Amino acid sequence: MIPKKEYCFLLFGDQRSTKVAPNNMLKTNKILLVLISLCLLACGEEENTSASQTTQKTEAKPVNARPVDQLVQAIQVSRTKMHDATEAQKATVPGEYAIALENSGSFERPLTLVYEKLNNAPFFMKDGELPEGAWEALSNFLRDIPSHALNINDYQLSQLQQAHTNYAVADGERSDEAQKIEELSASLNGLKKLATMLESDELPMNLEGELQRAGLSNGNLKEVEALLSLIEAKHKAFLSMATASISLDARMLRNVMQVLLDFRFIKRAHPFEPTRYPRKATNSYARQMAQLLVPNGPESEEETPGTLKLPALPENVDARENLEEFLAAQIPPFPLYEPLRIAHENYRTLAEKASENPPPKISRRAVKMKKGRSSVHAVKLKKRLAFEGYFPEMEEYSDKFDDELKEAILHYQKTHQLAESGDITKGTVYSLNKSLAKRLDQIGLGLQRYRESDINWERPERYVRVNIAAFWAQVWDNGELKRQ
Repeated sequence: MIPKKEYCFLLFGDQRSTKVAPNNMLKTNKILLVLISLCLLACGEEENTSASQTTQKTEAKPVNARPVDQLVQAIQVSRTKMHDATEAQKATVPGEYAIALENSGSFERPLTLVYEKLNNAPFFMKDGELPEGAWEALSNFLRDIPSHALNINDYQLSQLQQAHTNYAVADGERSDEAQKIEELSASLNGLKKLATMLESDELPMNLEGELQRAGLSNGNLKEVEALLSLIEAKHKAFLSMATASISLDARMLRNVMQVLLDFRFIKRAHPFEPTRYPRKATNSYARQMAQLLVPNGPESEEETPGTLKLPALPENVDARENLEEFLAAQIPPFPLYEPLRIAHENYRTLAEKASENPPPKISRRAVKMKKGRSSVHAVKLKKRLAFEGYFPEMEEYSDKFDDELKEAILHYQKTHQLAESGDITKGTVYSLNKSLAKRLDQIGLGLQRYRESDINWERPERYVRVNIAAFWAQVWDNGELKRQ
C-alpha cells in the first residue's frame, strides 16, 4: 500500500506525457478531481490527528510540571494503612459490645433490647463521638441522687467515671494530633491544602494534578510524610475513642435505666402494688424501659403494640436528643416535692454533723419554762435550735427565755407541723430530741411515696392530695393549689 503522502505526490505529478483520448478527457478529469479531493481529505485528517495527539501530550504533561510520584505513593500507603486499621477496629466492635453487656450485670437484658431496637447502633454516640451536653446532663443529675433519698451505690459511679476517663483520654489525644496537624500545615500553604484534601473519605481522581496545583513536588516528601504521620496518629486516637465509646455508651445507658427504675417503676412503699422483688426489677421492666428509651423503634416479637403499660411523659421528650430534659421529666412534678428534696439534703448534712458533734438533748422539765424568766434549759434550747438554723449561732447564750427564743420556737413548731404556741410543749421537746438520722429517714420516705404514687405515674392535670393523719385534702390543678 502506498503511503498517503506519496499517494498525494503521485496524483499531483506531471501528467503531460500521458496520452488520453479526446472522448475520454471529460471522464478522466472528473476522476482526477474526485481522487484529488479524497487525497486532500486524507492528508487533512492525518494533520488533524497529529495535532490532536500533540495537544493531548501537552495537557497530560505540562511543560513546567514537577514530579509528584513519590508523594502519591506515600499518600496511598498511608491511606491503605488507615483503612486496614479501620477494618480491624470494626471487627472488634461485636466483642466490645459483648464485654459491655456482660459488665452491666443485671442490666444486660434491657440493654440488649435497646440495642436491638437500634439495630446494634450505639444509643448516645454519633459517629463515635459523645453528643455535646449528654455527659454533663447525666453527671449533674446523678450528683443530686442522694438528695432524693436514693442509694447512690446503685449507680456504680466509679465504673461510669472510669469509662468516661478512657474515652476522654483518647479524645484528648485526637485533639492534640489535630492541633499538631494545624501547626504543621501553617508552615506551608501546600500542606494546608493537602491536609484539607486528606480529610475527605475519597482521594481526588486526579491526585497528581491536585498536588501540583497545591505547589507540592517530590522535594516536599519529608514535610508530606510528617503530615501523614500526624494524620495516622489522629486516626489511631479516633479509633481508640470509638472503642472506648462503646463501654461509655453502655454505662451511661445503664444509669439512665436505673433512674427510670428509681423514679418511675420500682414501688417499695406502695400500699397496693409494691414491687415484690426489687432486685429483679431490671428484668421485670426491661421491655417497658426499652420502649420508653426508643419509642419509635421496632417492638420485640414477644409483645404487641399497646400492650406495655408505660408511665406518662411529656410529648417529644427524647433521651437521645436531649438527655437533660428526659432526666428532669422523671422527677415528680408536685410543687411540694422540690422543697422536701431540699429539706432532705439539709438534714443529710445535719445528720453527718451530728454524728461528729451531736446537739444537746432537751430535758422534759423544760416545759416548765416561762417567758421572761431565766432557766438552765434556755441555754441548751438555744443551742439545739441554732444547730438546725432556727436560732443564730453565738459564742455564749443567755439563760433567759426572751422574745428571740420565743420566735425561734414558733418557727420550729410551724415547720414541723406542731401546735404553734411559742411555748415549750411535750410535743416540741419530743420533736427536738428525735434523732436527725431518723428525721432524715422520715423525709426520705415522704420523697419515696411521692415518686411511687399513681399521680406520678399517670401525671394528670388535676388531682386530689389527701393527708390522712392531718385530716385535710387539697385540690391541685396544673400545679396550682385550688382548694384545701
